[in-house]
Amino acid sequence: MKIAVSQIKGLDRRVRSQMDPLRLEELTESLKDAGQVVPIKVRKNGSGYVLGYGHRRVQAAKAAGHKMIEAWVTDVTDDELLTLIIRASKQRKDSIEQFEKGGRPELAESEKAELAIIENLLPAQMSR
Repeated sequence: MKIAVSQIKGLDRRVRSQMDPLRLEELTESLKDAGQVVPIKVRKNGSGYVLGYGHRRVQAAKAAGHKMIEAWVTDVTDDELLTLIIRASKQRKDSIEQFEKGGRPELAESEKAELAIIENLLPAQMSR
């Protein structure tokens, strides 16, 4: 389902400040050229939406001038959303380990940047 980018909340300053500008620019160009491949995940909140994940895609869509974005709208609770974020964090950590073992430091660094963004979504006592 397509939703208006302007109706999405949850892009806090900490997450935006940790996005790699080059990777964001690359994603913006990709959105312009090929369109959005993976939807973001949001949940309904009053007249808008709270962003669960897809922060870079939302920022890239804004930078590309898109007014609408493809989204999965779910009815997840705060606890379920936290579980999704924890799972994404674990997946990134596992990928980092595998990329480092496989001699792919550039991919490990990319995953580390994504992990930093994800960990900013966790309550302080749960990160790292």
